Amino acid sequence: MSVAPGSFLLGWGRCTRKTHLSKNSACGFYFPDFFLEENEPWLTYEYTSQIDGRELLDFLDKAWLPPDKITWKKPSQEIFNDAFTSFKQEVAKERLVKVVPYVFEVSKSTMRKRQLVHSLLSACTFSLDYPLFCYGFWNDCEGMLGLTPEILFEINDKIETMACAGTKPLSEVDEINNCKEIKEHGFVIQGIAESLSVFGTVETGELQVVKLPKLAHLITPIRVDPGKCSVKPEFISVAHALHPTSALGAYPYVNGKAWLKGYDRKLPRGRFGAPAGYSCPERARCYVAIRNVQWNKEQMRIGAGCGVIAESQLDNEWREIECKLQMIKEVLKL
Repeated sequence: MSVAPGSFLLGWGRCTRKTHLSKNSACGFYFPDFFLEENEPWLTYEYTSQIDGRELLDFLDKAWLPPDKITWKKPSQEIFNDAFTSFKQEVAKERLVKVVPYVFEVSKSTMRKRQLVHSLLSACTFSLDYPLFCYGFWNDCEGMLGLTPEILFEINDKIETMACAGTKPLSEVDEINNCKEIKEHGFVIQGIAESLSVFGTVETGELQVVKLPKLAHLITPIRVDPGKCSVKPEFISVAHALHPTSALGAYPYVNGKAWLKGYDRKLPRGRFGAPAGYSCPERARCYVAIRNVQWNKEQMRIGAGCGVIAESQLDNEWREIECKLQMIKEVLKL
């Protein structure tokens, strides 16, 4: 996992799954399911080490082999269209104001070592050149590797997070401040502020336009000053309070969770959009697991979603998803 600009935290050797980390634990990696129902979301490894990014790139470069040829099956638009229509009906009933439907492209190829090295080398390179954060885990049965622009939270003397919502292709970056994107972004800020108010005073920073490969995002930094608040911000309590933000989930929260559960029954999301983080004695950070590839012994999947509000147009949202899927293939060399 990315831990700082140009630096990564690695875990290897014997892996142990845990329900929680004790106060005396060394570094642990947090990989729950999206709905936070997994009994043992923590992974601890026999060895952990922080490594300079250039050193890691040199190591991966020496192991480089030509990548596998991967054929992807385009996502079906039918489920997405149905979700879009059902959301509009919920808006009319004043039950929902924002949802994030998603789709997957699937390949019958699986992740072999040569492809993993190739994808990891590319992901680490992009994370050194852009405000993107590398994360992942794998074993003999399954794995996930991603490069996300979104920090769910970081805990130091304050809680730091961000609202990351509102996306345009780089070719349309001048239009990112239009009404739809700003309104969608505002719902995310509002949802985060409501979720974190129990931990202290919520302060929002200046709206920024962040340019990435192929895409641009609206991002607003947010932090919580605990002041004299009696509720201590522990890793798990903050994760459960924040996740899923309406940037990846739905708003308002209660009705939104029911909508997300229903969508998941139609198209299981796995760990797409779930938290992915680490906790060490001296630092802790959690990302939003988007822009990733998930795999098992039978297949690989890449997923993308988009924020839908009352003003959204179906064709525009579908184009955004296609652009995100293409970005994933580019940065992970898939």
